Parts: sequence; C-alpha cells; structure tokens
Amino acid sequence: MWRHATSTPGRPQTNGIAERAVRTVLEGARAILHASGLPTRWWSRAVRFYCFMHNVTKGREGRPTPWELRFGEPFMGELHPFGCEIAYKYALKDQNINDPKFGPSGRRGILLGYHMNPGGKWSKDFQVLDLEAIDYNFGTKYVRTRRCGEVWRKRGIPTFPCKEILPQILAPPGPAALLR
Repeated sequence: MWRHATSTPGRPQTNGIAERAVRTVLEGARAILHASGLPTRWWSRAVRFYCFMHNVTKGREGRPTPWELRFGEPFMGELHPFGCEIAYKYALKDQNINDPKFGPSGRRGILLGYHMNPGGKWSKDFQVLDLEAIDYNFGTKYVRTRRCGEVWRKRGIPTFPCKEILPQILAPPGPAALLR
C-alpha cells in the first residue's frame, strides 16, 4: 500500500502547486473580464473560458497542448476572445419569428465561451449574449445566454462593445442630466 502525502490543514503554503494553479486562473479571469468590459458578475464564465483557452493553446516548448494530449488531435474550432462582438444565428427556428425575412442573417452578440459536452469534448456550439437583450435587461440581475452553433466576427482586431458601452451606462449622471 502506498501512502498518499497530503497538505497540512489550515496552511495553504503546504499545497503550493494547487494554490499557484488557482492564482493563475483567477488572474487570467480578471484580465479577460477587464479586457472585455463585462461586469464581474460574469466571473464564472470568464473562469471557464480562461481554462478552456489555456487547454487549447498552452503547449510547452513544442509539446502538445493539454487538449491534444486528451483527445489526440489539436482543437479544430475558431478561437475568439472572451467578450468580443460576434454575429450569430439562433439555434432554434422559433427564436427567429420576429426577424424580417429579408433582414440580416445574423444577430449581434457577445461571445462568452464554448459549450462543452460531458467529458470535456466541444459540442461545436458557442455561448453568446445577445446585445439587444443586454440593453433591454440591463437593470435586472439576469441576462439569459444563448447557445448557438455558428458565430462569426469581422476580420482584424476584435471589438468589445461592453468595454465601450457599459462605462457610459454606469457613469453617474452629469449636471445636465440632473436638470431634466
């Protein structure tokens, strides 16, 4: 029988490897939340996104990524940054009822992540926030995410609409607004 060494209860410094991993994930999630402009209430999505991107992009000195080690092939999907503006199509036909027949084929949204199946395999679906839903539900605590199978974004530098819009909405009213 092999004895399993454990850390000392109440002394996190004796569990350095796990503590460092937690710190790395927290710092990464904070950074992508800041870069995206999304409020901190989306921290759980940011953590999942950071861990996913770490697994599909971080190989050491020519070694395979964690994704490749697990699934035997590189990640085949397109990589988009957290919180970037994308266009998407609804996954369900009944969600398209209010869209005009000859209107745009996609809706504006914000990418929150990649939908994963049990076992960690990518379902080829994305998690998206609809920009109209954010605007409409801004005062509430909950904005429903959508799962969709196809997203695309403009080539070049990604845009982050929440970084541009939210500071204006959250800013205290100026003197002109108080006079109204």
